[in-house]
Amino acid sequence: MKSSKDKYSLLAKQDFEVVVDSMAITVEFKKTGEGMASQWWITGITEKGRVALFLQLQLSLKSRTEDSAINECKRILPIVKSLAVKAKNSGGLSSPMSQTPNPDRSNLANCHMRLLDVAGIFQNQAMDLAHETALRYELCNALGVSRQVELMAEYLAVPVSTVQRRLAKARDVGYLPKKISAHKNGGSRVK
Repeated sequence: MKSSKDKYSLLAKQDFEVVVDSMAITVEFKKTGEGMASQWWITGITEKGRVALFLQLQLSLKSRTEDSAINECKRILPIVKSLAVKAKNSGGLSSPMSQTPNPDRSNLANCHMRLLDVAGIFQNQAMDLAHETALRYELCNALGVSRQVELMAEYLAVPVSTVQRRLAKARDVGYLPKKISAHKNGGSRVK
């Protein structure tokens, strides 16, 4: 069980993590009076080729130890996966619903980027760097990361300006929507 005060890590691990059918699944445990609480996050690529959050779930477990909680997660994984597939088929979510104001989800995003790298989602030969960067950006947004560009730059070990250039190209090509900025005369314009 990770401390919420830990600085995020590029090699961050959740208490339970697995890749199933090109979906990254992570679970974090927290001890409760009766057992364990589990926080599930499932991300992946939609049928339209976008990265999305398929499922965010909190589930009470009877387990009292981390090892038994992992075993319990393995037993219920097929049920949770079926829910995630249903959400995937409906297009997924572009951002999480959160009751916590401004949570730091950098560790979670790094973990999902790593798992989706393992699944080969970002290593498609036909995918250029702008498309890959756009998908990573969508993933960070889907998980509710507030400093996406900085996080991606650190994860990819490139300067922030490199990520910004790739995102600009992704918008120019149409992988991401154009940014809308406030115009000084009160209107808005597409950049």
